[in-house]
Amino acid sequence: YRLRRRDGEYRWLLDNGVPQFGADHGFTGYIGSCIDITERKRAEEALQKSEERILALVEHTSDLIWSVDAKTFGLLTFNGALRDYFFRGRGFEIRAGMTPEQLLPPDYAAQWHEFYARALREGPFVTEYVTSTKTHVLLLSFNRLKLRGEVFGISVFGKDITERKRAEEILNQTLQFNKNLIQ
Repeated sequence: YRLRRRDGEYRWLLDNGVPQFGADHGFTGYIGSCIDITERKRAEEALQKSEERILALVEHTSDLIWSVDAKTFGLLTFNGALRDYFFRGRGFEIRAGMTPEQLLPPDYAAQWHEFYARALREGPFVTEYVTSTKTHVLLLSFNRLKLRGEVFGISVFGKDITERKRAEEILNQTLQFNKNLIQ
């Protein structure tokens, strides 16, 4: 509970007590202790605020962000952009635990297994990926996730570079056309 001191400062206390009873079974008081946990509460609040900021950062980006379990490759976490991507592009809701086989056609699921296995084997890498619908090109960054030194998953950051790839293709065609004109 929170307590206000005489000087006006609020402190958080953890109070633990055991009621005491006399020989006549009448209540005689409590034996217990109070511990000032104000610093712990402040640390918890700071951690919660930090987590909320990280969540806001991840949720309010157009980039696709997700993580998978290192053993099953099932989804651990994902942001709204990935959720929207699957809903718009594939017409279904994704859920934690879903594996590549539940999300993609078989050939593509096998490719994702290889991506995840490569991240576990070799560490971070970046690759371009053409989606199973052939409508988008994604730049994907794979990284191992560790907790207390142990790898527990793989994080993936995906950026839609479809428009950039189209612009590069147009530029290359223009350069080739101009080169042919000069010759």
